[in-house]
Amino acid sequence: MKASKVARLVILGPSGAGKGTQARLLAAKFGWKHISSGELLRQEIKNQTPIGRKIKQLIDQGVFVSTELTFAVLRPVLDQWWDKGFILDGFPRLPDQPPVLDQYLAEKGVSLDLVFYLQIRPEVILERVKATWARGERFQPGRSDETLTAIRRRLSWSQEALTSIVAYYRQRGILASVNGERPIEPIHQEMVAIINQRVLSS
Repeated sequence: MKASKVARLVILGPSGAGKGTQARLLAAKFGWKHISSGELLRQEIKNQTPIGRKIKQLIDQGVFVSTELTFAVLRPVLDQWWDKGFILDGFPRLPDQPPVLDQYLAEKGVSLDLVFYLQIRPEVILERVKATWARGERFQPGRSDETLTAIRRRLSWSQEALTSIVAYYRQRGILASVNGERPIEPIHQEMVAIINQRVLSS
């Protein structure tokens, strides 16, 4: 089903919350573009672009990629899709990033319609990590710092940032919190219902 209305959505949540999975399902259902900032950054690294080399250096150091670098990679894709509809995951992930996205969209004369927050406890994510490793798979392809210690550290950092970002969008009145600890399908169905109610019926 392709939605008749263009919408601009963001999915928030810590690493391992299932943002990419849900974004792909929603993109397939409504016909909007799934934009993953993480995938875009990994592509830059793979292509060994000047930006990609800077990004790899930061990731190898275990620190977040700066807003300036991330948005430099993100902007060309947003330029293609801001007027056709998108579901963005992986951005914003730092407290200074929501206003950057707002400013970009405001210059186009539009704004975000809805921000999902997939709520999931760190211990649940760590169990998912262990289950992934038990299957012989990497939890986050493209990362060289995939250890429980590194993942715990990233979860701690991202939770602090998320608290600020969630508060920002809650104040804007466009936040929808969803329990991300359930199986994929019930989460998807709830998100579809929220989009139908809060975006497509308005």
